[in-house]
Amino acid sequence: SNSPVKSLNAKKFPGKDAKHTWIVEFYAPWCGHCQKLKSSWEKLPNALKGIVKVGAVNCDDEKNKQLCNQEGVDSFPTIKLYKSGGRGSVPYEGAQTVKALHDFALEHLPSEVVNLRTSP
Repeated sequence: SNSPVKSLNAKKFPGKDAKHTWIVEFYAPWCGHCQKLKSSWEKLPNALKGIVKVGAVNCDDEKNKQLCNQEGVDSFPTIKLYKSGGRGSVPYEGAQTVKALHDFALEHLPSEVVNLRTSP
């Protein structure tokens, strides 16, 4: 698909060697809330271009079930921010708008990156 959102799985997932901060949605195709989020999520990579990478994991896919369990996903959509260099993750529970997601991602950047702050 030509989505700007990177499709992630166990082999392709931001770990200890991640050079970037990532914001990741764990979803299931049948989930209504995920479908509502989709239009905002598709706009997010452009809003965060060059600053934070945007990914998604389909937890309905057998191959991803273990990853979703390991990440503590028990409802959809679950949104988490993964800090660069494997410095842990932060769950997101705010509004599902491009602006709210964008601002959350910027808040959790390492301080040396924050001077790139741009508004969406």
